[in-house]
Amino acid sequence: MLGIICSFVSGLLCAFSGASEKTAFLAFLSPSLFFFILKKTPEKSAKPSFFYGLALWGGSCLFLFELFKNGYIPSLVLTFLAFLLLSCLGGIIFFIGFLVFRFVYRSGFPFVFSVLCSYLLAENIPMLLGPFSFPWTSLSSFVACYPPFLQIASIGGTASCTSLVVIINAFISLALSCWQNKKRVLWFLTFAVFVFTANISFGVCKMSIRKEYEKITVAAVQGNLSDNDKWYTSKKDTLFLYSELIRLISQKAAPSLIVLPETAYPWADMTVFTDIAKESDSFIIFGAFELFDDKIYNSAYVSFPNGNVSPSYRKRRLVPFGEYDPFGVFNLDLMGNICLGDRGGVIETPIGKVGFLLCFESLFSYLNRQNIVDGAELTVVLSNDSWFGDSSALYRHLCHSVLRAVESGRSVVCAANTGISCIISKYGVITASAPKNTTAVFSAQTEKIPDGTLNSSVGDIVIFVILLILLKIEFFLESVYTSASID
Repeated sequence: MLGIICSFVSGLLCAFSGASEKTAFLAFLSPSLFFFILKKTPEKSAKPSFFYGLALWGGSCLFLFELFKNGYIPSLVLTFLAFLLLSCLGGIIFFIGFLVFRFVYRSGFPFVFSVLCSYLLAENIPMLLGPFSFPWTSLSSFVACYPPFLQIASIGGTASCTSLVVIINAFISLALSCWQNKKRVLWFLTFAVFVFTANISFGVCKMSIRKEYEKITVAAVQGNLSDNDKWYTSKKDTLFLYSELIRLISQKAAPSLIVLPETAYPWADMTVFTDIAKESDSFIIFGAFELFDDKIYNSAYVSFPNGNVSPSYRKRRLVPFGEYDPFGVFNLDLMGNICLGDRGGVIETPIGKVGFLLCFESLFSYLNRQNIVDGAELTVVLSNDSWFGDSSALYRHLCHSVLRAVESGRSVVCAANTGISCIISKYGVITASAPKNTTAVFSAQTEKIPDGTLNSSVGDIVIFVILLILLKIEFFLESVYTSASID
């Protein structure tokens, strides 16, 4: 029972580490309690794994109650059932993932290697759920507020960041498991500190390397119209609001590119910003619904200063039960009836190739990687996070855009209806932003970057190299402290 309680607390603290910058440091400590339980009772790993996943997913999905509060889920009972379902799903995922731990560790492989294999599997199982994929709880996103630590993602993707966090926690758990042996405690804690310090040092060095690319001035517009407000605001008033904000920033900074949020203009009209694009002499990216062949798409367009409008980008990953019904049996007025997009995510403009991610899509690194392969020099994320109100989910979602910037080595411009809107450098540093739940427009200089990163070229395959290196190191360490009689 004590092991279950400790694992539950460990998962809950880990979930809270992703709630804000102030609590992010918990990601480097909290999983170690769960790993400590695994080390003590490896033959009984099933229940601790389930309750760790239950708490991690449950703590990360508390935003569901904010959706109920804001009227997006019709009843508290339905909200609680959805929360319980997602929490149990997390428990099942970690239960399955750590079945690997029992097999690998019992087969004679080192502890840290066994834990890492299991945790990576548990984090990647949600990606195998097809339309129900929901990669919301990655450890890498929980530490996204530490740019130097993230730079390894340009080589090994977000899985490499998760790997290092797991390795650090696993060595701390080994220290906890032999706390009466001061030599071993010092040995394991030293290696945990070494991994953390070495990765931070790499990140600092990488961020200090300066390579000049063509700079452009970009702007993000935050209209502060929630999902409900948009439908109660007339077309005329909506257009006036965004036109005035665009005029304001055009007079102040003359940006080449201006980015508006997802469905900023929720009616099907691709020419709505043509005149203001001409007047401001800027390329305007905006989200709107699109009607085509009796189908509705969640789309984005680029309005050119010469009066032309690009072909639409249609959202490729939709929110299940939010934008559409994956089963096709529920009330479409409640679930939404959006159709999946069938086009690539890059639109070419005279100022460069722009890669698109619409809201939920920013959680999926493979979509961003496809954009980079297709030549994207800049990434834009158009979001509607007004569903989340003032909850920590706003911050959680933003963290994934930070990861997409570092993975791909591309600047990212985020425009959200009510926030958080910001401009992110290729190193994951937020260079400009607006307070959430305010009407704002701001600009900053950023770069068009044609060069790719190793991760954007080969994907997460580098993680296998990390696993192999870790295995070699652990076997080496075992031989060293055995020969040195550190007992």
